[in-house]
Amino acid sequence: ERLLDIAVLVALFVLLLPFVPIPGWAKSSVLIGGSGMLLLLGVLTVIAMQRARAAALARRWTRHVPQHWQQRFSALASPAVDGLAALGAPKVLVQALTWSVAAWLAGGLVMWATLVAFGLPHSFTIAMLLLVMSAVAVALPSSPGFVGVYHVVVIESLVFVADVSHSAAASYAVTTHILLFAPPVFFGVGYLWREPGTWARLLSLRRSSRRMNRDESVFEEAVLAGESSSAD
Repeated sequence: ERLLDIAVLVALFVLLLPFVPIPGWAKSSVLIGGSGMLLLLGVLTVIAMQRARAAALARRWTRHVPQHWQQRFSALASPAVDGLAALGAPKVLVQALTWSVAAWLAGGLVMWATLVAFGLPHSFTIAMLLLVMSAVAVALPSSPGFVGVYHVVVIESLVFVADVSHSAAASYAVTTHILLFAPPVFFGVGYLWREPGTWARLLSLRRSSRRMNRDESVFEEAVLAGESSSAD
């Protein structure tokens, strides 16, 4: 899902290039990072469409790896490959891309309406550029809620593109951050509250995850100890 979103964002960014002045650092950052993501998406698509061959190659590459590491790799890789099934189904892939485009255009409408509300230059291309730049910036791991990272990118992009003051751009960034991120949080908490037993299941999954990590650590220590004893 994240890779499809990045692919759509890169496509939107390329479409915006002829219409909006974009800083050189932004062009290089988005195009280089986006190209890497698109390449990864292409590789994953091939894996999804050639699953048996990919599994055979993985077994061949890991045949010299200790058995317990092979089992762990298989346990991690199998669910990941299962999640790529949609990439191997053209109809599902087209539907996913269509919904992704629709979602980003809806986000662009929010950015545009906020520009209008603040009395700032409000072409839709500027709004989409701000959305693309901020979305690419927060795609990388950062602070909780993307506080700081989102605001810096939106402020600097808006000042460069629309030549507005930093104070106006800062107010705009704070407002759009609330508009884009607060509703999903509130709706998510609301749905979790309405679903019976959801919190209990989440807590149970968290405890199970901790227990599995602890068991894996103990197992690895035992294996390493056994290998060390064999070497002695």
